[in-house]
Amino acid sequence: MLLCMFKRLFVPGVLLLAIIGLFSWLMWSPFWQSLREVGAVFQLIHREYYDADAVDYEALRDKALKGTLHNLDPYSRYFTKEDFKSFRERSEQRYVGVGIEIQELEDDVTVVTVFPGSSAEQAGVLPGDQIVRVDATDVSDFNVEEVTDAIRGEEGQPVELGLFRPAVDEELSLEVMRAPVEIPSVLDTALTDDGIGYLRLSQFGERTSEEFAAALDQLERNGMQALIIDLRNNPGGYLSAAKEVTEQFLDEGQLIVYTAGRDEADRTEYVSDTPARVGDYPVAVLVNHYSASGSEIVAGVLQDVGRAVVVGETSFGKGSVQTVHQLRFGGAVSQTTALYYFPSGTSIHNKGVEPDIAVEVEPETARKLEVQHRHADRMTPEEFERIFEFKPDLQDAVRNRAEDYLRGELTSSAPAAA
Repeated sequence: MLLCMFKRLFVPGVLLLAIIGLFSWLMWSPFWQSLREVGAVFQLIHREYYDADAVDYEALRDKALKGTLHNLDPYSRYFTKEDFKSFRERSEQRYVGVGIEIQELEDDVTVVTVFPGSSAEQAGVLPGDQIVRVDATDVSDFNVEEVTDAIRGEEGQPVELGLFRPAVDEELSLEVMRAPVEIPSVLDTALTDDGIGYLRLSQFGERTSEEFAAALDQLERNGMQALIIDLRNNPGGYLSAAKEVTEQFLDEGQLIVYTAGRDEADRTEYVSDTPARVGDYPVAVLVNHYSASGSEIVAGVLQDVGRAVVVGETSFGKGSVQTVHQLRFGGAVSQTTALYYFPSGTSIHNKGVEPDIAVEVEPETARKLEVQHRHADRMTPEEFERIFEFKPDLQDAVRNRAEDYLRGELTSSAPAAA
């Protein structure tokens, strides 16, 4: 009898103690205590801040998460739902729009590029057109981001663009269909008369490796004997895409990079999965202070294993890896989880890739060269000068120096006549 009563009292007592212990842990653990304190501040701001529209709980959440991630390091960040959508579009190299690139020039949002084959080209939009209206909305005082948001929309839906065309001093209205726009990674290819190929990569996205291989195939079929890979102003992108570009120059099974996280055992090696697909011709990689992340992997690894020389300026110095976690409410967190290292064990984090051949360029000249690279081939010299206010005839000292180096390599490796 007493034993049965003891059992009936013991089990609930144990459960009660467990609940009390759990409650105490929830009350006093650093994690929950911090959350309670943050929540109390949220309530205070939400209740007393003078602008009620700015401090709804969703807005406070977004601001708090942005601040938290930003203060960890320069590369960790929080994406709102809208931010994450834009991030995915850039990485996937595809978005729904009209196929133009716009820029603010002398306070006017101006079309600087119309993509070939785009709905904007079909509707008659031209470089130099200033966007003053989107549908019924006057956007003459909007910035580039606001105009972009106004133009974007659902695939298959038209948008009416009100334009001012300075070349003929005329205002016009064009209906343009919103459609998928592909964002290429390979922006430019060229081949000199003496066989030096040139290939410019703007980013490392989902299709970069395929585009890069196709461009190399074309250059090789046209007789390329040496190659320049231009990674200047390339901010990087997917680690996997940088790995797939790099491995095209390496033997199967060769180490490309390895990453190491907070634990010593947390090491991941990335090796070449395929045999080298390119010939054993000399390669030069161009970098500048804005070449970062994936660009530094390609340039640094090819330099590290002796497969290429690097020409230009010391690169940005982003040797870290970010992992992206999508959140249930549509936003996402991108946080630094590891550093990457070259096969020799070198890390370029906060140091950058040092060029083998240093060529410094004045900032204003570099800015103009970037504009010239992006737009000169898509319009007449007269249109270019009218829009950008300088002639597209600047000499590229970094590219010229790389060509000189490669010509020397080709000459030294040529068979001698006897």
